[in-house]
Amino acid sequence: MRNPPKIPSESNSQEELEQHISQLHSYIDFLDEEIEESKKAKVEEIQLDLEEVEEKISQISGDFQSIQDRLESIQNRLEKFNEEYLQQYGDGPSEEAKDKFFDAAGWHPEDH
Repeated sequence: MRNPPKIPSESNSQEELEQHISQLHSYIDFLDEEIEESKKAKVEEIQLDLEEVEEKISQISGDFQSIQDRLESIQNRLEKFNEEYLQQYGDGPSEEAKDKFFDAAGWHPEDH
């Protein structure tokens, strides 16, 4: 389900509109899962890099600068990941986006 379901025409019944709203909820759940999987993959990649650094630390005999550089790189990636996530997803959809969604669906939570 890569694309949102199409909005039904105005002549549809209440049942069809409720079905469309259900499809939209399913689509939102799908998007949430995609976001989580993407976040998880990035975090796992960073975790693997960190484990590799830990392994190298146990094997080295004095070249700490290369380890320090790698740790700084991992730290920077984690900070960038957090910043991008907050910028991109912050507190979820904006109020404007929510209103547009509810207008398109013809349904508002305040009405129910």
